[in-house]
Amino acid sequence: MAEKDAPHEGHANPNQGGVASRVGKSSRSYRDTFLNKNVSVNQDEVLKIDDSVEGYCECHKLSVCARVKNYKVLSSLDELLKINGGLSASIKYGGGFNVLLVFNSEHECASFLDNKGVWDEWFVSAAIWTGQVQKYERIAWLRVHGIPISLAVDEVIEAVGKRYGKVVQPACYSSSLCYGGVKRSRFGLMRTLGNGLRNVLR
Repeated sequence: MAEKDAPHEGHANPNQGGVASRVGKSSRSYRDTFLNKNVSVNQDEVLKIDDSVEGYCECHKLSVCARVKNYKVLSSLDELLKINGGLSASIKYGGGFNVLLVFNSEHECASFLDNKGVWDEWFVSAAIWTGQVQKYERIAWLRVHGIPISLAVDEVIEAVGKRYGKVVQPACYSSSLCYGGVKRSRFGLMRTLGNGLRNVLR
């Protein structure tokens, strides 16, 4: 057989994307991906943004920056605003439980804040937005694989999630049965770091 038809391990065939080929920009080879092998990622790179850059500056004093109490409020906020007084604020998502409500005028914005009896049920905090930076956070959706049938309950999945952060949307395992008895489910986890999670628990 010709050598070109049998590329050795460690030498990628440019026409087939052999084992030495890389996945994306992570320098992770197909072999590492297949074996679920972690590779080091450079965390030291910093992107410096010019101080003059500022998004949504036209919304200053027209907006309320708020933090919702839970995922249920976050996912239904648009409907809650309409039901309670027909408010027509534009919702900008700020990551995690952070939102920005943009009103048509400063008067509408101030009136909303004055009506604390309504928004106090939804928000942990709320204030006029003048450009203040909100704390970085995000909701990571994680899926759990390989749970034995004898442990296939939501409490076990939530216990897994709590090892990595605060569970903000629990799993609903009853609707996640998979072919062949292989169990999996997912849940929402609050994260304050940008790195991904890929772990094995035994």
